[in-house]
Amino acid sequence: MPAVQKSKFSTTKLPDADRFEAWRESISSIFDVAQNPLQDNRRFDAQLESFLIGGQLMLCRCKTVSQVFERSSLRTAMDGLDYYLVQTHLSGEQTAKRGSKTSRSKVGELLIIDLADTHFAETADFEHLTVVVPRPMLAPLLKQPDTQEGRVLSGENPLTRLAVNHLKTLGGVIEHVSDEGASSLIEPTLGLIASAINGTESSVDGGAGAIASSVLTRAKMQIEQHLHRPDLSAEAVCGLLRMSRASVYRLFEPYGGVRAYIQERRLRRAAIDLTLSRNNHRPIYDVAFYWGFSSEAHFSRAFKKRFGATPREFRTRQKTERPEQNIIPVDRIGDRNYEQWLGETLKG
Repeated sequence: MPAVQKSKFSTTKLPDADRFEAWRESISSIFDVAQNPLQDNRRFDAQLESFLIGGQLMLCRCKTVSQVFERSSLRTAMDGLDYYLVQTHLSGEQTAKRGSKTSRSKVGELLIIDLADTHFAETADFEHLTVVVPRPMLAPLLKQPDTQEGRVLSGENPLTRLAVNHLKTLGGVIEHVSDEGASSLIEPTLGLIASAINGTESSVDGGAGAIASSVLTRAKMQIEQHLHRPDLSAEAVCGLLRMSRASVYRLFEPYGGVRAYIQERRLRRAAIDLTLSRNNHRPIYDVAFYWGFSSEAHFSRAFKKRFGATPREFRTRQKTERPEQNIIPVDRIGDRNYEQWLGETLKG
């Protein structure tokens, strides 16, 4: 299998009436989309060209018209996609909304989307390049890996310009890269992206800040390794790290405390388990106990509060809201390989 694989999706050959539905069905592997109500009378079109690099990164060039893109809290749990999207616009712009805050991304800037987080954005007609990076590959390189959703990096920053120019160059040469050269692209691409994210004035840390970031990363790794233990508590984390309770609490204060962070990670891991077809006949209480919850009732209450549905409702909805694919005539839209790469290959 070649180290660089190509996927091309296009609605151009479809009848006008079928174009948006074909796009909506395909891109639902990442986002729920809606047409801009002000543009309903225009002819819809969408083109997405994707390249899988060494089975580890995906580079996409997307060109389409004004739309709304969304990932709800329930949706993030249902598909379990744990990737960063790093985007730069070649034309157009988009506005991401998070609560009362908005961030606008324009040509020459970088927009960071965290698929493990909620997302809502309205776009103009646009063309952009996106690198899809699995979280385990990029998060260890970031000072603040869990607070990047909707962040826009200014094109006036030299590190941002370096990363943007790299993505543009990569987009121009990727089809001609040899199998031997493909793997050598991954490390510099990650390095430039991480440097741009870490290198803005507002996020530069030194001294004690850098040490705290390193300790937090180590603490998160310890929690992931012991997440299934029912006795994993704030005190247990202090013991694993050999740190005082006050020090550990300061580290996790932005997450609502150690206990809240542990519960969030358990809920997300349990939600992913409930989406897997191999677990269709696995009792919900078994999933709950495996991820350290003391009772099914406690798990169900916490799950509903976090995702807006009980585990049973979530499992049922996950089945019924994911109809069989391939209702699009593949010979007229190119292929849908990028969906499989997102759902299986990049997940490892």
